[in-house]
Amino acid sequence: MTLTPTTDAFQHLATLARQRLTIMIPFVDRVGAEWAADLFGTTVAPERVLVIRDAAQLVGCGRAAARVRASATRIIDYGGSDLAEETFHAKIVLADGIAAYVGSANLLRRSKADNLECGMLVEGPAVHAVKVLVDAVIKMTEHNMVEG
Repeated sequence: MTLTPTTDAFQHLATLARQRLTIMIPFVDRVGAEWAADLFGTTVAPERVLVIRDAAQLVGCGRAAARVRASATRIIDYGGSDLAEETFHAKIVLADGIAAYVGSANLLRRSKADNLECGMLVEGPAVHAVKVLVDAVIKMTEHNMVEG
């Protein structure tokens, strides 16, 4: 087993993706929006999807929000301001259906620089289950697409 910084794990997934890079993480701040934009800028995947819990979080991200909106092909709001319904708290970064991160990191400054996050890079047949979940969330929330 190798310990890998979360930033390196996310970068690895961005470089692996060929069809779709999906970042499905509930919370984002300015640093996290920049982080997502950098990952989307790195990948060659034509489909770049950001699924967040409430797209209103991007309002406070300034230029970083503009960067992530420009680099994502879709931004999906899972939950929005009506959090009386089901919310999600999953943290997944998926490169096609070949590799995934499943763990504790949000798109926040603390997750990138300060926190000791716990996550796993998954490759091989186990990624199929992660892809099924991510695809189901995207399909279920297509009506919540934000500009991007």
